[in-house]
Amino acid sequence: MHCLILHANTLPGKAAVQAALERKYNLIRVSRVSGSGHQPKNSFVLDTSDPKAVEDLAIRLEKDGLQIDCLVTCPAFNPKECKEDTFRSFEDFESANWDKIIRENLNAQMLFCKFFGKEMRRRGRGRILQLASNVALEPHAPRQFAGVSSELGSAHACAAYASAMGGVLSLTRFLAADYRDSGVLINSVVFGPLAEIESDAFLDSYKDRVPLGKAMTFEDLKNILDVFLDPDSLYITGQNLIADGGVSIW
Repeated sequence: MHCLILHANTLPGKAAVQAALERKYNLIRVSRVSGSGHQPKNSFVLDTSDPKAVEDLAIRLEKDGLQIDCLVTCPAFNPKECKEDTFRSFEDFESANWDKIIRENLNAQMLFCKFFGKEMRRRGRGRILQLASNVALEPHAPRQFAGVSSELGSAHACAAYASAMGGVLSLTRFLAADYRDSGVLINSVVFGPLAEIESDAFLDSYKDRVPLGKAMTFEDLKNILDVFLDPDSLYITGQNLIADGGVSIW
């Protein structure tokens, strides 16, 4: 069984990698930027929002006999790349950065679903699992983080990222309906801020919104993904599992 992880070098991507390894899947890691140090076997670095690059990868893997049985897409958003513009108000946000975030966090997912989902449908089996930040459903409103900031400014996620994540959820539902009885299962997982990524100031403020009183950890996310990676989980499709510690209930 081969499992391709899109944006495998992000923290959500690493959780997906670990979950897949524990299921003893053969991994194919795809990253938008090169990681440091030694790269594991079957690791690829490419512009994940470039249709030609993604199609070429699909063709290459098929020629090498690496048929993708499971595709896990993860967000690629890195606020440091957009620098201070990420933390500006919606009205002041640069169009170029909006386009960049949408390309890398929605268009990329669409392309991988398109080129690898096509082969899954042809073979009559496979699964696609899409990860999305909970800003898709519960935007981190500025008023809820008054006084909490990064070195660049406000701590809340930008509108472009929230819009991309909402698009990923819609894409999942559309594809699940379109693929219906094809043998391909398509689902999504919404996850909250990860303790290993966010600043202590942000987490101290955010945990007051969480009924469980704590932020999600890498291990929490890995365990949730394992539910969908279980080869015996064959009757779940078109669903979105919200793993946010209960934030969405109030």
